[in-house]
Amino acid sequence: MKNDEMVAGCSGRDCEFKAFYTKVACMDGTRSCFSAKLAKASESEFHDKQLIEATEQITKILDSLKDEKGRKLSLLATDAGMMLAWVNHDDIDEGDGSEPVRGSDGPEKVLKALRIITV
Repeated sequence: MKNDEMVAGCSGRDCEFKAFYTKVACMDGTRSCFSAKLAKASESEFHDKQLIEATEQITKILDSLKDEKGRKLSLLATDAGMMLAWVNHDDIDEGDGSEPVRGSDGPEKVLKALRIITV
């Protein structure tokens, strides 16, 4: 993949999510918001044929998802695991009037803001 084919805007190395009551936005920050893309790799001891096939299947599912609101499918890193979410990457300074919770806030605050089930 060429550099110009990479995801525009913030990415996993420099992107942090901000969760509002009705939306999630990303901004420069602490590696908590990633593009929902899986890297393809050659077969190896740690990435065997089974994982290559799983990657292909998951990629097909993710590629089939479309959002009519123009948000990007993203993975949010939390203490409970990775969460798929539709994320605004273009209007990062605008919330919905609620108090934002950043990906770098405490785990309990983040899990509550994202409504993650921890049973």
